[in-house]
Amino acid sequence: MGRPRDPASRERILAVAARLFAERGFEGTTTRAIAAEVGANIATVHYHVGCKADLFRLVLEDFYREEMEVLKEQLQVLEEPEIIEVGQVVHVLKGMANAMIDLMVLRPERPRLYLRRWLDPADEIRSLEIRTSLEIHAPLRALLEDAQKKGIVDPALPATTFLRSFMWMIFGYFATGPIDWERWFSDPLEPSHLEDLRLLVEHFIQHSLEQPWPTPFTRDRAGSE
Repeated sequence: MGRPRDPASRERILAVAARLFAERGFEGTTTRAIAAEVGANIATVHYHVGCKADLFRLVLEDFYREEMEVLKEQLQVLEEPEIIEVGQVVHVLKGMANAMIDLMVLRPERPRLYLRRWLDPADEIRSLEIRTSLEIHAPLRALLEDAQKKGIVDPALPATTFLRSFMWMIFGYFATGPIDWERWFSDPLEPSHLEDLRLLVEHFIQHSLEQPWPTPFTRDRAGSE
């Protein structure tokens, strides 16, 4: 049997790799650079995590695992399996949004790495990203569609676009920071900015779902067909 792997070393390597991949992209990051930041040699990095592609995959899997844990925790607040009012849906989605914001605060490299990946050409890791992203979005979409069938949420609300929209509000905020009209960008981790973000996302969710709908999606769509 081989020697047991040191979890602390592995976690340290993954944390450094995530930051460098977010800053430089996959192609611009080398195993040598990761090893130097960790304070280890390349052989040690390979021993703990494998090649660079393996390391990148582990970073993504780590991110998705954290997000899935958040999702499961938020869905547990539904004490009854039956959705009977829009407030239940709003509560889950607000909780999900705030939990995602907390994840971004803890690991601000997450949205930058995602943005780089979405702009990169497709590769062997893309199938993992698609599968895990769908696994995260599927329960939220099912929740919305169930509420739509019951008339709790506007039946014509484009569920997938709605979910993407509030998630991208969060990703985009942390990728660039809020606009400072003198310096262009400002610190996304500044407490007052974070509070503004939380309020904005919560209002977006609430006003998109709660009745009465000031401009129903149904009317707009019917007019365009």
